[in-house]
Amino acid sequence: MYQEKHMAEKLQAQAACKQEVQEAVASEVLSLGREIVDRASALRSHVEKKLEPISLPETEKEKCGNSTADRNYPPLFSELRSIFYEIMDSLNAINNNINRTAL
Repeated sequence: MYQEKHMAEKLQAQAACKQEVQEAVASEVLSLGREIVDRASALRSHVEKKLEPISLPETEKEKCGNSTADRNYPPLFSELRSIFYEIMDSLNAINNNINRTAL
């Protein structure tokens, strides 16, 4: 009886430890994703400002953003998906700015 109780407690402690590690990793990945979004957005702004004097006007098609149709994702994956769409939007805007440059 004692061994079974001890084993159950040990398994609970291991599960709790595993959960803490998973939460720490998820937090780290989200933090990195947010940092990349910030850098991509800053680069987008910088490219827009630098190329604006020598760029053709933006078309309506280029102004359209990404469709982020709502799907049921767990919270972590939903946030990661949002981060990826923000990065993709910034990269698309940079590409559009470069393509509109009249050199």
